[in-house]
Amino acid sequence: MTAIEKKINRFSIKGLGWVQINEHLISFGHKNIPPDQHFTVSLNGKKDIEFHITKNTSDTKTKPKVPIFVVERDLVNSDLESLFFIFMSSMLKSVDIEHLKKSNELMYVSFAELQKDQLDEETYCKFLNSFSDITKVGKSRIKIDGDWSKRLETAAMSDEMVYLLSTNLREFQTAPKKEIDGGILLNGSDGRPVLKFYDNWFEFKTGLQPKEIFTSILSQDLLNHLENKISEGINFLKTAETKSDTTHFRPIRLIRKPEQSDNNL
Repeated sequence: MTAIEKKINRFSIKGLGWVQINEHLISFGHKNIPPDQHFTVSLNGKKDIEFHITKNTSDTKTKPKVPIFVVERDLVNSDLESLFFIFMSSMLKSVDIEHLKKSNELMYVSFAELQKDQLDEETYCKFLNSFSDITKVGKSRIKIDGDWSKRLETAAMSDEMVYLLSTNLREFQTAPKKEIDGGILLNGSDGRPVLKFYDNWFEFKTGLQPKEIFTSILSQDLLNHLENKISEGINFLKTAETKSDTTHFRPIRLIRKPEQSDNNL
């Protein structure tokens, strides 16, 4: 693969972490683990998908790693759609749209309608340009190094962005809406991003912890076990030097409970 053909596959944001996506693996670092360690989802196995923690060393062939769990590809593939909806339902909560419709101030703008606006492309470009001085783009990576959160807040409240939203807001009853849609509900000074699935409306839960999402498909005991195993692996890798130092670690194999017909593992 030439440098020209190589696509951007690594993204990093200061204060959060980084992620790198390749054909056979996905790796990511996080602010809460040592900078010389990262998580990896390995897709190399013919039958299994493996999740492990790796420590970076000068010799890439002998890097120590601690396997956390493995799961059969067929199990993931067969339940991919169901797992997606389970994850989504754990992150969403219902919006009482009938109650909100009683308000004379209820307004709505669909993201699909915003994309049709001729101002959208210009506003989008200005939005991206507002990050140009803290963003570095290489041949295969994008790095945001600066106070991106403040910059995001400022960009979102720019005159162009506010104007784009205000010119597309409509009274809820007359606003264009698709059967499956996403947009912004505005009721007086209260605004919230929402998703619409046919006649049902949802918004994302606030203050949601990652563990709460995974409890929708994994038992609490298993989650605690995985959490302890990850913590143990991170601590061990601090002093590990080669792959041979971690050969005694064995992954947990995730399987479907045979007596259940849902997606719990």
